[in-house]
Amino acid sequence: MLRTALNGALKRGQVGLNVAALAEPVTVPKAAHTLLTVEEIHKLLDAVAGTAIENMVVLALNSGMRMGEVLGLRWSDVSLDTGQLTVTHALQRLNRENRLVEPKSETGRRTLTLPGAAIEALRAERQSQVEHQLAAGPKWKPAIEGLVFTDELGAPLEGTTVLFCFQRALRLAGIPRLRFHHLRHLHGALLLLDGVDIATVRDVLGHSSIALTADTYAGIMAALKKDAAERFERLLRRPG
Repeated sequence: MLRTALNGALKRGQVGLNVAALAEPVTVPKAAHTLLTVEEIHKLLDAVAGTAIENMVVLALNSGMRMGEVLGLRWSDVSLDTGQLTVTHALQRLNRENRLVEPKSETGRRTLTLPGAAIEALRAERQSQVEHQLAAGPKWKPAIEGLVFTDELGAPLEGTTVLFCFQRALRLAGIPRLRFHHLRHLHGALLLLDGVDIATVRDVLGHSSIALTADTYAGIMAALKKDAAERFERLLRRPG
């Protein structure tokens, strides 16, 4: 951003040199996404069972949605009958206020077909919300109408609170510290490992390009290519 601004100033004759263009960019190593085993996933799900974030975790794991997208999900974007969900907004904290913001790109706005576990989690959340609303009575005053995930008075859930609960669940499950966003990466990785093509995974995750998906899962893609080569070799192997 600074280099671009100084380029504009250079063209206007306001500076004699773009010093930002002389700086060498820092090489940032790619973050390795640790894959949880099936046993660890089950331990995590057991750890969040009965907590305020149980249905959030189940939905994120089974859909690949970002935490902001989960927090900003509205009932108008969900069809429990068809099992489909449309990502239209994300919840963000702006100027000390929770607001719904639209996806940054067209691919971010997407319709997902949910597996049974995610549908059941949403049904359970709706029932829980109805019970909270009845218990709260006139105190139920949602700041944003129609959110799926709210507190006991209808207010949006705070990301910091969700992260605190998530880290506590990880400790109970005996799993090293992970970001909530890891559930999204885990969903994409499991799809690829199960044979889902990379274009479909790109669409599910809402990536801007297949190149981004391939780059994100470079390690898994390398393993899949090796497996494909070995399978091809077996196909052409002479009998006996």
